[in-house]
Amino acid sequence: MSHERVDEKVQDGPMVVARSLPASVSGGGTRRRRSTVVAVGLCLTLSMVACGSGGDESSTSSSPTTLAIVQLTAPAGAPTSVAAADPSATLDPAGADPTIVVSITVADVTVAPAVSSPLVTSLGTPTTAPPSTVCPGITAIPAGAVTGDQLVGDVDGDGRDDTVTAYTAADASAHVLVQRGGANASDVAVSAGGATSVSLSFEDVDASIGAEVAPPKVIMAIGGGPAGSAVATFLSPSRSSGSGRCLAQWTLDNAPFTIPIDQREPFSGLLCDGAAGKRYYVLRTATPDGLGSIVVSSREIDHVATIVTLTKLGDEILPHDANSQRNFGDIQNCDHPPLFANFPLAPVPETTTTTTAATSTTIS
Repeated sequence: MSHERVDEKVQDGPMVVARSLPASVSGGGTRRRRSTVVAVGLCLTLSMVACGSGGDESSTSSSPTTLAIVQLTAPAGAPTSVAAADPSATLDPAGADPTIVVSITVADVTVAPAVSSPLVTSLGTPTTAPPSTVCPGITAIPAGAVTGDQLVGDVDGDGRDDTVTAYTAADASAHVLVQRGGANASDVAVSAGGATSVSLSFEDVDASIGAEVAPPKVIMAIGGGPAGSAVATFLSPSRSSGSGRCLAQWTLDNAPFTIPIDQREPFSGLLCDGAAGKRYYVLRTATPDGLGSIVVSSREIDHVATIVTLTKLGDEILPHDANSQRNFGDIQNCDHPPLFANFPLAPVPETTTTTTAATSTTIS
């Protein structure tokens, strides 16, 4: 048994035809198989092309498989339109030496120029819609509304000034509208003890000494009440409303958070205090005990975005004097000044001492 191999390589422009011609000999007959590999392209690699035995096999030994690796590199300026091969096979009628004859039919195709980057398979574009930047409700002060205080400052933390305006709506409800600098506007109805209008100020609730970026300002809205009393609350653009940052009133236990300010007994007010580079806001209530003292209860305000929690700090018993009304029934040491600096002081009841005379009984 003998084997012979004839390798041919024909090059015509950018197309190369590589032929591997194994032969098998069995007995007196000779069968020669010609397998053809056609490679086309510019800077393309046919990485594994196998040529092996076919279906009509009469010899006792099969021809070996040939692995052809063909790479073409076009010179600079070569065209990117090349030929593709469409092979078809015919059988030589001679019979004694059947040969597979490959004819090439040329069709025009266009091959993109090769790039050195790896193949990237696209997984598609995410279909999730971006968060809305539109807030519910109106985005401008209604015509004919009675406007009040207007402030300018950064309330959403983006470093740009926002415009905050208080107004009374047609239904006699108090509203605040914020127009974010370079972004959307949003409006909220304010619950402040039934007040039909509110005054506005900024509070630096989250102030921290040494912070690289100043925290956004918090809006304090104050509605008037009966003489010597008021109701305060806080407002901020809500981070939970997405990129719209819609204005919202702070809440406690899913209800609007309000701070009673009252010069009438029992006194109630807001104290701001600083320690360790931070600022603390404390609700205080002072109740006279009728014995010349007051019992002061304090609760610290904490918040995450617009959600409030209160932490009880404990009670104190202090002397009740003419300053109790001022100290515990107003806003003290905050960015907003006291509300009732000129409100008349109520007289402090005098402490009375009741003496019971001892009675002696003589039994005779």
